[in-house]
Amino acid sequence: MAAMLDHVNNTSEQHVITIEDPIEYTFQDNRSFFEQREIGLDAISFESALVHALRQDPDIIMVGEMRNRTTFETALTAAETGHLVITTLHTKSASQSLTRILDMYPMEERDTVRKGLADCLRAVICQRLAPRAIGKGVVPVVEILINTPIVRKLIFDNMLEKLPQAIEAGGEDNMVSFNGSLHKLVNNGDITEETAMRFSDNPQELKMRLKGIKLSEGAGIIQ
Repeated sequence: MAAMLDHVNNTSEQHVITIEDPIEYTFQDNRSFFEQREIGLDAISFESALVHALRQDPDIIMVGEMRNRTTFETALTAAETGHLVITTLHTKSASQSLTRILDMYPMEERDTVRKGLADCLRAVICQRLAPRAIGKGVVPVVEILINTPIVRKLIFDNMLEKLPQAIEAGGEDNMVSFNGSLHKLVNNGDITEETAMRFSDNPQELKMRLKGIKLSEGAGIIQ
């Protein structure tokens, strides 16, 4: 998230408020104006910090971690009123991120939450760090879900199990699957094939992909 906000800082004029526990990266104002708040020092909770931030006309709000339902609801309200909200969840995939949010709610409330997500979500980026093939260090393996009209319909219609297919079929919309990312990293020599297999959620499909056999993309996403 720091890298994304640093890009914003260098390329556009925005009012950015960050809410963290603790502050991990200090921004120096460049083209954008930053206000950074730490839980325990500047606010008692993420929720109270978010409510206060909404009164200060920010363009972007970064919430260090989406820990509970109250924080999510406040963040969703911010998004519904035109603010870009960036946050994190501890999940393994884009579809699991949405499921984790819905699991905060009883069944009778989930339709409303899904509609809110379908309307306000911009993207989900998942990252895992894999060891480099040569030398020390790690390289990011990413999955990117963009809220295109197809993805919006899948979320709205409670068809989250089809999101991986939508990601595979969404290359023209800059979507990337984990296997697609692993495939590229292996071909570039950044990671070994053994590492790629270990990090893949679908090693059989990745093995076929590495052999030049690619399964049909996106079949049956929407009936």
